[in-house]
Amino acid sequence: MDQIQQSLKKSRRLQSRHPGRIPVVVIAGNLTMKMSKFLPHQDSTLGAFMICVRGYIEKVKSTEALIMFVCGTMPPLTAMIGTIYRDYASPDGYLHVQISRENTFG
Repeated sequence: MDQIQQSLKKSRRLQSRHPGRIPVVVIAGNLTMKMSKFLPHQDSTLGAFMICVRGYIEKVKSTEALIMFVCGTMPPLTAMIGTIYRDYASPDGYLHVQISRENTFG
C-alpha cells in the first residue's frame, strides 16, 4: 500500500471515529509548533481554528499576525472548516493548511 492510500485510510478512520470533525494537517513554514495535526469541528470557522492553532505555536508575539493558506489561496476567516475541506481536501483525505508569521508593526 502506498503512502497516499495509507493516509487516506487513516483520515477515513479518524472521520468515522469522530463524526463532524475534519482531519487537518498544519504545515508551519517559519514557525515551531508543538503539534501539527488537528481535528476541528466542521462548523467552526477558520478564524476560530487559527486562535486554537496559535496556542500551539512557540514564541509568537501578540504583534505578529498569522496567515493561513489552503492550496495557495487565503480563504476568509469566516469560512467554515467543513466548506474549506469540501473545496480543497487533499487526495490523502486531509486538509493541508500552510501557516506563516507576519510582523504587522514594523
